[in-house]
Amino acid sequence: MSNKVEELENNNLFSKQYKLVWKEINQIRTFVCNTLIEKGLDKRDSDSIILIISELLENVFKYSEKKIVSITVCNDLKTDNIIQVKLDNPVNKKDIKHLKYLRKELARVNSYKDVQKLLVDTVKRSADFDKGKSSIGLALIRITSKGSKIILERSDIYKTGISILISYPLSRN
Repeated sequence: MSNKVEELENNNLFSKQYKLVWKEINQIRTFVCNTLIEKGLDKRDSDSIILIISELLENVFKYSEKKIVSITVCNDLKTDNIIQVKLDNPVNKKDIKHLKYLRKELARVNSYKDVQKLLVDTVKRSADFDKGKSSIGLALIRITSKGSKIILERSDIYKTGISILISYPLSRN
């Protein structure tokens, strides 16, 4: 287990595994949002984190055979104004083509320094893509996380699947 993953597990605000069913995704979002507010996050930050989680859940639902996901939200141990959002998803061989595309798109999305330009460019190029492969959701995650990069972690892809990690800087009132 990487040090980053160990840090996350020791500082959880929320951690739960779900078997995804499309009609229950709104319930998951509501439950996570309410839990984060109960843990002391303000509504604006909770809503932003839920948008990030929603985009990730939608991708798992569209591109993963197993439709099982673990969501972890925790404080960053190095600074008190960063929240880490981690989503784990087991994969199988049928998912590999989607993972190759995800890796390529994450490299593109993460290469932008100006996230507003990222969104404009992504929307412009989305007209040329198949339905559901525009990467607008990834661009929204970068904007919502205030420019934080989306990190794809994986060790043994067939045993543990993938982990997607996003740092979210908390708002200061």
